[in-house]
Amino acid sequence: AMINRKHRVHGFTLVELTTSIAASALICSGIVVFLTAAMSSSRSGLERSSMITAHEVIVRRLGPVLRNNTCILYIESDLVLLWRNDLDFNGLPSTDELRMLYFLDGSVMEQTYPESAFPKIQLDLDDDFSSIAMSMLTNPSTIDDPIVDGITDFVLQATDPVPIESRSIMCRVLHQPSDSDTIDIRLHERFRMDAP
Repeated sequence: AMINRKHRVHGFTLVELTTSIAASALICSGIVVFLTAAMSSSRSGLERSSMITAHEVIVRRLGPVLRNNTCILYIESDLVLLWRNDLDFNGLPSTDELRMLYFLDGSVMEQTYPESAFPKIQLDLDDDFSSIAMSMLTNPSTIDDPIVDGITDFVLQATDPVPIESRSIMCRVLHQPSDSDTIDIRLHERFRMDAP
């Protein structure tokens, strides 16, 4: 006698298979949305952090250079001639006591006279500091050092209509790090040295 055995195959039906694929697709799409949001948030956080770091670097580099002076001798919107300090205690500036800041090709530059390059010249507070500033710009013996790079705009302003009487200086710097928004930095630095 022959025994008729039915082999029953265990597996998923088409409906079960379709339902499980749809559920898996929904779960995967939810994970993708979550990861995309997390990466976007992380990227914006990194950009914000980068902007804050750029701001701090500019303030740390430019602040002391503006602050550690006696007074403004001459100022334009993107150039300032400062009397750093009275090294010889005579109440008058001399060439080795001058510092000039100016904006050139996306950099804020600091320019000073090296003591060894030529003899010290004594100046008077009534001298034509506009001419002195212009001669510094064209003098090959001066030392030019970049303070801050990547600047799109640099604007200076004395806090008094008579620059030499200003006890502080205001500065606006626009900086645009790569692939970021422009950072608008405003400094108002009070001079730390004794006034003339």
